[in-house]
Amino acid sequence: MDISMLIWVGLGNPYKEHEKQRHNVGFMAVDEIASEYSFGSWREKMNAHISEGEIAGRKILLLKPQTFMNRSGISISQISRFYNISNDLIYVFYD
Repeated sequence: MDISMLIWVGLGNPYKEHEKQRHNVGFMAVDEIASEYSFGSWREKMNAHISEGEIAGRKILLLKPQTFMNRSGISISQISRFYNISNDLIYVFYD
């Protein structure tokens, strides 16, 4: 396990019609982090949009599940297993 990597999850609902709703504040938070710290481009992987970067020398994987909030655990668990990241290294932003 790469203990220097963290997963920061922004919860929200996919699709343009949900973009400005309060349930998407998690998406907004990780978008702002990605922009502020010049993270890589968003790409699709395992039912999520992901972006990688570093903050203070710590590798961070930003994650926006595309499975709606009530099913966000699906992509979070897939990504955490793929990268072998334990639950105590996953942080979640939500409304």
